[in-house]
Formats: sequence, structure tokens, C-alpha cells
Amino acid sequence: MKRLPIAVLSAAAGAVLLAGCSPEDSVAGPGSSTAAASSIAAVSCSTSAEVATGTDPQIASAAESAALPAGAKVVYVLSQHNVDDRTKEDVIVRICSPGLVGDQLKDAGTVIARSIKESPAGNSVATLRVTNVAEGNHPQGKIRCEDFATYTFSANAAEGALRAAWKYPSES
Repeated sequence: MKRLPIAVLSAAAGAVLLAGCSPEDSVAGPGSSTAAASSIAAVSCSTSAEVATGTDPQIASAAESAALPAGAKVVYVLSQHNVDDRTKEDVIVRICSPGLVGDQLKDAGTVIARSIKESPAGNSVATLRVTNVAEGNHPQGKIRCEDFATYTFSANAAEGALRAAWKYPSES
């Protein structure tokens, strides 16, 4: 039997792991050296949210307690230090709700953002990304708010203004 060199096997395993990562879920922006978050496909629509190690508990609690639309639930929360400002946090929230995309996802993202803003850790958030794992491949199944601090996410704000805070992966 012919044996493959360890380097070949290691390279193949690394390629498989990299293929499972979604660059859209990277907490830091494009061009950053921050590793991408775990694969969306690895997250299932479980009954309780998974909170990543090191995530600010106040941020996790705020995201999990957001009053999402019926049938939608938070399944994953991650926060980590922003690459440019270590006093700020970049946050990823994954929800599960088949069919929730586009403006409906932006509205759900706004509910999560409002809950985080109202938490004691709200002023520490730099960016917020929300992904619907049930619609992860849909072009409008992921949204991001790159400048979280500039938006109030007020319940009194116009719907259009709130939705304008969010960008899809295809938007710069």
C-alpha cells in the first residue's frame, strides 16, 4: 500500500476546513487578518442559542432577548474585539427563520440592534452582522451594519431610515 505524505493530507484537510468558512461572516471587514467565524452550515436551528467563547454576556443576553417575529429565534451569538479599536466589539448574530429575507430580515436585525443598544454593552458595539441560517445562501439572507454607533435604532425612527442602516453582502 502506498502512503501519502503527511503534508499532502494536511493540505487537503486545511482546504476542506477553509471551504466551509463563509467570508461574509468574518467579524472584521474585508482585508482583515481576523479569521472567519465558523461555518453557517454547521449551525442548526436549535432550541437554545449557542454563545461563542469570549462573547460579552451582556451582548449575548440582549441579542437572545430581542422580540423577533413569530417563529424566528437566535441560534448563535459571537462578539470579539474590533481590529481597529480594541475597546469596541464586532458582533455576529445568527437567527433561524425560513423565508425571513430582505426587508423582513432588516426589520428583525433592527429589533436585535435595538435590544443590544439598550443593553449596558450597547455603546461598545462597532459592527453588527445578522444572518438567517435558514436562508444563508439567499442574496438577502445576510445583513450588516458597519457603523453601529451612528444609528439609534429608535422605535420612533422611520422604517426606511432604519432599513437604510443595513447592507447586504453585495453592497459596499
